[in-house]
Amino acid sequence: MQKIRNIPGRVPCCQDHFNKRIPLCNHIKLLKDPLKGTLKAKALKHRIVENIEIYGNLVNSRKTGTSNGKYLYFGIFFDVDGDIFDVVIFPKVTEKYTLRN
Repeated sequence: MQKIRNIPGRVPCCQDHFNKRIPLCNHIKLLKDPLKGTLKAKALKHRIVENIEIYGNLVNSRKTGTSNGKYLYFGIFFDVDGDIFDVVIFPKVTEKYTLRN
């Protein structure tokens, strides 16, 4: 395996591959400003029927139709620790925000 060089002005955990920046670490660690006050997947089982804020990287999603012709998404994410969590994004939210793999 080739050793990755730290090049000045570049994020150390990224590597250029065909002129594209390929992250070799957790995408969340590449954020300019650190995340504050966010939950992690392990804490979700204690947060039933609450509005929460959680950040994660999208692994996979599936768009499906409802009986009234609207769309919702099922998504799989991993959090900052690499733990997996699932989400359901209902039609009201899907109209404002979409998921893309």
